Amino acid sequence: MNPESSWTSPSGSYKKDGSLTLTAGGDALKSDQTDDAAKGYVWIAGGTITASAGDDGVDAQTDAVISGGAISLATDDDGIHSETILVIAGGEIDITRSNEGIESADIRIAGGRSNVVSSDDGVNASGNSTSDMGGGMQDTGEKLTISDGVLTIDAQGDGLDSNGTIQMTGGEVTVFGPTANDNGALDSNGGITVSGGTLVAIGSSGMAETPDESSAQGWLAATVSGSAGSTVQITDASGAVIASYAATKTFASVVFSSPAIATSQSYTVTVDGVATTVTAGEAAGGMGGGMGGGPR
Repeated sequence: MNPESSWTSPSGSYKKDGSLTLTAGGDALKSDQTDDAAKGYVWIAGGTITASAGDDGVDAQTDAVISGGAISLATDDDGIHSETILVIAGGEIDITRSNEGIESADIRIAGGRSNVVSSDDGVNASGNSTSDMGGGMQDTGEKLTISDGVLTIDAQGDGLDSNGTIQMTGGEVTVFGPTANDNGALDSNGGITVSGGTLVAIGSSGMAETPDESSAQGWLAATVSGSAGSTVQITDASGAVIASYAATKTFASVVFSSPAIATSQSYTVTVDGVATTVTAGEAAGGMGGGMGGGPR
C-alpha cells in the first residue's frame, strides 16, 4: 500500500491471510455502503495487519467481525469502530494508541486476546442515541456482552462503558481505569450483570460502579488506594489468595468478581500491606450499580 493511503471498500472487506501494513491520515481500513445498503462490513479471519491512522484503525459502516489474525493499531480516534455490531471471536488485537479503543452500538467479546490503550473510553457501547450527549444517563439500548476471551484495558476515560447494559458470562477482563474522578473503570446506564468469568476493575472512586445486586456471580468492591506498581491482593476469610494484580497507575477503588467470590461472605483487599475487609455484594463508599457515569 502507498504509505499515505488507506484501504477502502464500498461494499465489504474480508481478510483471511497474508500481511497488510497501512499508514493513513484518515481511516486505515474502511468499508462503507456506497453500492449496497446490505454491505459495509469488515471481516478479519486471519493474517497480520499493522496500521497507523489519523482517524479510525478499522471503520465499518455496518458490522466489524474479527475471528482470527494478529492486528496492531495505533490511531488518533477509534481503534476499531462499527455502526451496528462489533464482534471479537478470536485473534490477537493490540491497540497501542487510541481515543476510544473499541466502539459500536452492540459489542460482543467472545474470544481472542485483546489489549486496549485509550485516552478516553477503552470499550464503549454507544451510538443508538442521536443526542449530542450520548443519551445522558438514560439506557438507550446499547449492549456490551463478554462471554469469552482475554481483554485488558488501560483507559484514561471509562474502562468498560455502555450507554445501555454490560453483561459478562465468561472470559477474563482486567481494567486499569481512569485516575480522574469524572470517569470510572466500569460505567453503564442500564446496569452491569456478571454470571461468569473473572473481572477486575481498578481505577478512581468518584464515578466508580459495581455489578448489580442481581448478578448471579459474587463480586466485591473496596475503596482502597495505591499507585503504579502497587500490589492488590484479594484473600478469603481463611487467608487463601484468590487473586493478585500489579497496578499500572494511581487508583482509589477496586471491583472484583470471580467464581471464587460468594455473596455476603467477608474478603480482604490488601494494597501494599494495608488490609481492608469487605463484604461481597455490598458497594463501598459512593459506588453503586447502574447509571454510574452520566453523560458520555
